[in-house]
Amino acid sequence: MNIKGMRLLVGACLMGLIVNSHAMSDKRPGSPDVPVKTILDYTEQEFLDAYLPLDIEGSLTAGHPRLFLTPDLFDEIMLDATKAGMITNDFRAEIEARMLADDWINLSAAKYWKQYEATLDQDVRLGSGNNSYEPNHYAIKSALVYMATGDQQFADYAEWLLNVALLSYEKRAGMGYDFAWTGFARLDWLLAYDWVYNGLSSGAQDDLLNRYIAAMDFFMKRNFKGGGREASYNVLAGNYGARFLRYFIPLMALDKSFVDEELKSGTLRPWLDEAYEIHLKLIHYRARNSGEFGGASSVTLKYSFLAYPYSLINFMYASKSAWGQDFASIAPELMGLPYYALWNMILGVDEELYQYGSGDSQRRENQFPGSELALHMKNYLALFSEVASPEQKDAMNFVRGTFEKDRVHPYYSLFGNANDIFDSTWDIQALPKAFYFKTMGQLFSRSAYDAHGTYALFQCGGEMFAHRHMDNLHFTLYKEGFQALDSGNRTKFSNTAHWFGHTRKSVAHNVVLVHDPLNPGEYGGQLADKRLAATLKSFVWNDHFSYMAGDATDCYVSNSVEEVSRQFLHIYPSLFLVFDRVEAGDAGFRKDWLLHFGHPPTVSADDNSFSGWNGGGRLYGKTLVNAG
Repeated sequence: MNIKGMRLLVGACLMGLIVNSHAMSDKRPGSPDVPVKTILDYTEQEFLDAYLPLDIEGSLTAGHPRLFLTPDLFDEIMLDATKAGMITNDFRAEIEARMLADDWINLSAAKYWKQYEATLDQDVRLGSGNNSYEPNHYAIKSALVYMATGDQQFADYAEWLLNVALLSYEKRAGMGYDFAWTGFARLDWLLAYDWVYNGLSSGAQDDLLNRYIAAMDFFMKRNFKGGGREASYNVLAGNYGARFLRYFIPLMALDKSFVDEELKSGTLRPWLDEAYEIHLKLIHYRARNSGEFGGASSVTLKYSFLAYPYSLINFMYASKSAWGQDFASIAPELMGLPYYALWNMILGVDEELYQYGSGDSQRRENQFPGSELALHMKNYLALFSEVASPEQKDAMNFVRGTFEKDRVHPYYSLFGNANDIFDSTWDIQALPKAFYFKTMGQLFSRSAYDAHGTYALFQCGGEMFAHRHMDNLHFTLYKEGFQALDSGNRTKFSNTAHWFGHTRKSVAHNVVLVHDPLNPGEYGGQLADKRLAATLKSFVWNDHFSYMAGDATDCYVSNSVEEVSRQFLHIYPSLFLVFDRVEAGDAGFRKDWLLHFGHPPTVSADDNSFSGWNGGGRLYGKTLVNAG
């Protein structure tokens, strides 16, 4: 086995090496010329003052469809031979096969649904997504075929499927149980209803929508019996719980004469007012997350790269189609997401992509959570087509192409200009060797984006609280395997004792613990409410090294420490120097210097050295200056 090594020197940082260095600069693909005032030109309050007074109800698009699609947009889609063929050939064939399998002509929706009643009776969390008892993706496809062909049987079948899903919602609401963690599939129901609306009888239009509103009213209140719960609905936590539907339902219902006026004034308008304000705060917050050079809403990538983007993507699509407000045109900062994705990618020797594993990740393999990124980039290319520069489109296509799996989505795949989807010519090697994301509090440093490259992450500061750990001054190292780990796990996103008592705490990270007997709660580590209290003191880089200095003193119990700071130097390709200054509130407090390996290390007391290995790499370490 060809073992490739790296060296970690502890206790002394060779400051004399820092010459010919550069201040932090942006090497991201170019920024577009945006002639309008963008979101970050406002404070949050200024943004709310400017956009909250807009008359949404008075601006609603007449007729249907109006959510994501409009009649004009659908006509454009049908002029694209590829997209039209997707609907009239692929979707039609799939739905016709499903019609036969369901025997829907001979079975009422209620009789068909009976097979799922026992499952829905149970006080357990149901799976999110397009389940057989919530067949909304099929309803969407059938509605699209109806819109394209005018064939009434597809409208009737979509109505039948919507009834199946409604019975499931009504069953869970009637029993007081939660339905699913996210609200995306319940939004799919509303899209299908909107798109098939013109093919429904007036009685069906009335019955379906009023029943849906009644069922969703229960889920909006979140007063669930038993052990069930659904995702949060707030700016910091992703905004993908079902309560985001309070924005979308009024867009559909407020102009309907068959919806009771008391329901409109007592429920729907208050829903819209509250949900619209939260979405405005969300888009301002996400734009600020991206900062000047890119970023996301959490260092935990399975949130930032999976569900989180959809909450804004859906808001931007619906706002433009339902009442004419193009938020994408004033939020170009959101296009920083692909740049952040590029820096989080580790190319393994097996040509697989890995992540560093920050925050509440499931770290068993640290595989890169890129399953939704291709679709996110397609949506970004559709939404930001008018404001993205050619370089930004190239970068988005690089990320899209990296994760593309020929996935066909029932509606996202229909949007956008075909000319914006192309094979990227962008070169990831053109990035600098190091970059610090201020809003994320993360320094990424790598010798090269290569299967045999050396990769490092250093955590210090930041502004993103969601799913962040007590990990300031932590570092992760990768060389043909993870050599210095962010340890612990959060299996299936559950809040286990292991996650609460170990994984999220400082003891699971490569930091310093200071044990104060009078403050044992965090086992010598950093405080949960001080996760953003570290400060960056210096960051420089050039083609030979990157250097960062951070101070995490304020992250610890105030009377337990006087100073906890770290200088972190990466000399390319594979030499690291770590210099810590730690002064406890009492000289007698025990101090632990932590380093987590993939396998048990070898430690030599004779020369203060240690070594460990993982995969095809090896880490050698030596203490140069002892504590004094």
